[in-house]
Amino acid sequence: MESQTPEVGLIRTGVRLMTLVGFYVFALFMIMAFLAGSLAAALFIIVCAESVVFFWRPAPALGLASYSAPMPAGWQTPIRLLRGYELVSGCWSAAVISVIATVLFGAVFIGGSPWKLGQANYVVGAVVALWLLTRALWYRPLRALLDQSLKGVKKEMSKGAASVLVGADGLDIVQNVSTIGGPPRGPWDFHVTFAEIDELRMMDAMDAEAYWQTMQTYEPTLIARQAYELYEYLQGKLARPSIYANINVGKHLLIRSPSMLYLVASADESGSPAIAAWQAWRAVHGTPAAPPPS
Repeated sequence: MESQTPEVGLIRTGVRLMTLVGFYVFALFMIMAFLAGSLAAALFIIVCAESVVFFWRPAPALGLASYSAPMPAGWQTPIRLLRGYELVSGCWSAAVISVIATVLFGAVFIGGSPWKLGQANYVVGAVVALWLLTRALWYRPLRALLDQSLKGVKKEMSKGAASVLVGADGLDIVQNVSTIGGPPRGPWDFHVTFAEIDELRMMDAMDAEAYWQTMQTYEPTLIARQAYELYEYLQGKLARPSIYANINVGKHLLIRSPSMLYLVASADESGSPAIAAWQAWRAVHGTPAAPPPS
């Protein structure tokens, strides 16, 4: 487990800051639509806001109890430097976006002075109020309907996804790999023993994407290390990579330990049996973590 460092807490604060900036920008544009009395603009902003909410998931608060970076000791200094860069870059972006949005709002507000509220303004206000007051009634049914309509698309996209197979002492993540213009290079088969696993849980696709993006914020070398380790695995130099993410559709299975981070897509059917087998193993053997295979 990596010790808690100041930049980890600062990065978590930076992630929250960007979320607040997003709400701030939407609020400013909605106020401008109200002052302009533009129903079309208000409806457009509402559609944009709901689209963002539908696809957005809050970033997990990865602290000392839940964040375990699978990083070699030699990578810690460059990763912390990259974290510092990400923190400064994120705060700068938040400041620039806030200033631009505020300047635009000020220009519209001053340019339209003196404001005279009329029927069009009240119509926009009524529509916005109706949207906010009734959202709790229609949002969940609408989201369920959209999810249902996407099931066929999800089924097609899940073809070729990795399979999670339950064994006597652990899990096998099997990924069939096909290549163009040559013989198959797969399947990839990563064996993970139950003794190694610290955390095993299901996520939906949006939560998995948010988790993976947050992990990249905390550990900016994640993508590069994943590609490098997969290359080493294909060369036969590694028994398995320590990082593997297959973000796709459906439920995702998170498999995490101090030396491993896996996110396996399309685990709607295989995830629950895997979790049940792991919990049964823990009930018999307790919870000590064994070292990963060399």
